[in-house]
Amino acid sequence: LGERVIGSELAKSIVDAYLDAEVQGGRHARRREQIRELERAGRTTERSY
Repeated sequence: LGERVIGSELAKSIVDAYLDAEVQGGRHARRREQIRELERAGRTTERSY
């Protein structure tokens, strides 16, 4: 999803929706856990975009 195509505000909304969505495992569970591990380790900030 390129910023020139969808704009930065829509991109932020999409990311927020993805990170806030409840999942039932599946193919994205590992990726979401990796994001959580980075957040716990303090390697990311609160959605500071």
